Amino acid sequence: MLKEMESWARKAGRLQMDNFQKNIEIDSKDRKIDLVTEVDKKSEKILVDKISTAYPDHSIMAEEGSNKSNDSRYCWIIDPLDGTVNYVHGFPIFAISLALYKDDQPEYGLVYLPYFDDFYVAQRGQGSYYNGKRIHVDEDYTVKDGIIATGFPYSHQESNESLELFNKILPEAGGIRRTGAAAYDLCQVASGVFSGFWEIELNLWDIAAGILLIEEAGGVITDFKGKTLRMDSEQVVAGNKQVNYRLREILNK
Repeated sequence: MLKEMESWARKAGRLQMDNFQKNIEIDSKDRKIDLVTEVDKKSEKILVDKISTAYPDHSIMAEEGSNKSNDSRYCWIIDPLDGTVNYVHGFPIFAISLALYKDDQPEYGLVYLPYFDDFYVAQRGQGSYYNGKRIHVDEDYTVKDGIIATGFPYSHQESNESLELFNKILPEAGGIRRTGAAAYDLCQVASGVFSGFWEIELNLWDIAAGILLIEEAGGVITDFKGKTLRMDSEQVVAGNKQVNYRLREILNK
C-alpha cells in the first residue's frame, strides 16, 4: 500500500516541480489570501485518478472538491498541495498529504515534500519512517526548551484569536516556528525536530496523514481539550505526552 502511495505522490510531485517558480494560473477561494492554483487541481486529479483506478469502491475526501462517497469503510483523505501560498511565492516548504482511513481511523499516512524528495510514511502498528529510517518524537523535550510550531488560519485578518493564542505560548516556549504547511510541521514533531505543534481552524486533509505519523512515532495529538481528533476537529495540539499536556494547559488559560 505505501509503495503505491509513494508512486502516486511522486507523479503529482513531478508536476509540482515542473511548474515551481513558473507562471501559473492562480485563483482564490473565499478569502483572497486562501489561494488555489492549477497545480493544486491537476495534482489532485492525478491522485484521485490513481486511487479510483486501484480502489474503485473506496470513498475520497479531497481539498479541491474531488469527493466521492461510496458508503465504504475506507476513505482516502487528500491534500494535493499543502502550503499553496509557499508554493506560489517560491518558498520550497510544500507537501502532498495522503491518508487512508478505515472506520474513521487512519491506517496509512504519507507526506511527500517534492522539492527535497523526502517521504514521511506510517502504517498503523508499524511505526513512522523518514526516507526509510524509523523516527520518534523526542521524549525529553519540554515546551520551555523546545521549538513549537504553529500556523495562522486564513481568518487571521478578521480575528485576533490566533494572535491571542500565540501570545500565550511565546513567553513559555524555547522558540516558535511558522512554516506555512501543517503537514510538514507534524512530520517535524514526529521526527523529534519540533517539540510540539498547535493550530486552529485546520481541515482534516491538512492533518490526516500527520495524525498517524505522530501517533506511530510515540507522540500524542489531540484537540485543545485532550480529546481524540475527529473528522470535524479544527483544533490540534501535538507533541510528546508532557508537551501536549503543557500546551493545552497554556492554551486553555
